[in-house]
Amino acid sequence: MMVNLTFVLSTLGFTFVVAGLGLLIYGMVWRMRRSGLRGEFGGLVMIGPFPIVFGSGKGIVRLMTILSIILIVVFVVLWVLPFLFGGVPE
Repeated sequence: MMVNLTFVLSTLGFTFVVAGLGLLIYGMVWRMRRSGLRGEFGGLVMIGPFPIVFGSGKGIVRLMTILSIILIVVFVVLWVLPFLFGGVPE
């Protein structure tokens, strides 16, 4: 049975979005239970493959930078994957 690559990649993308939102909510709840409302905060905004990292301390900025590098690698792999398996759709 032949599986449509576009369907697989769109399903994978949707899964990453849902997993990311779930991890975001889990991380916020975990951080609030651990330290109350005080503590470090930070964020990462991805506009395409370009990251915007911000935070209140060096540790959280370093963590967001590592996360941005991982997300850039995932973005590039998912961007190149359709070209490797089947070429550009017409």
